[in-house]
Amino acid sequence: MIALCSAVAEGASADWTALFLVRERGVPESLAAAGYSVFSIAMAVTRLCGERVERRWGAYRMLAFGASLAAVGLLAAVTVPVPVVAYVGFAFAGVGLAFSFPVTMDLAGAAGRRADGTGGEREIGFVTSIAYAGFLGGPPLLGQLAQWSGLGFALGAAAVIAALIVPGVILVIRARRRECAPPAVGAPTM
Repeated sequence: MIALCSAVAEGASADWTALFLVRERGVPESLAAAGYSVFSIAMAVTRLCGERVERRWGAYRMLAFGASLAAVGLLAAVTVPVPVVAYVGFAFAGVGLAFSFPVTMDLAGAAGRRADGTGGEREIGFVTSIAYAGFLGGPPLLGQLAQWSGLGFALGAAAVIAALIVPGVILVIRARRRECAPPAVGAPTM
């Protein structure tokens, strides 16, 4: 779920940013292309700091905070009718979504890792397939939504999809706690 939501929000932000700036904010095409650049550069610079941030905050906090930041950035971009706010919002989206894919892949591999340190390949392949389905299918679906209701509404939907990462993280934390909890006293063992 986390990988899918991340991929849809990232793909929509990358594919529809410039068109949104032209159609909804009246920015000239030459400057609208910078919207995609702002998103991409923010994402790239943030990924360079990823390991340090993950060591300090932990994977789950980083995912939840990033998703919240991305959702706020996308919502600001589509609700505040000022081009500068849209650029800042897309930068926030890039920063917020930067860790989602790599951290989710790392967590997927860890979920399948055996005691000897091997394993996890199937889990990474499964999560990667889901994520790429989101990258490939999400932007066209949001484009269709934009045809019906406007590009601002469709990017607002991408913000909601990014925000869905937070409950996904909470569900993963709860599942991990159940897996690691010692069996109850008197519980049958296998």
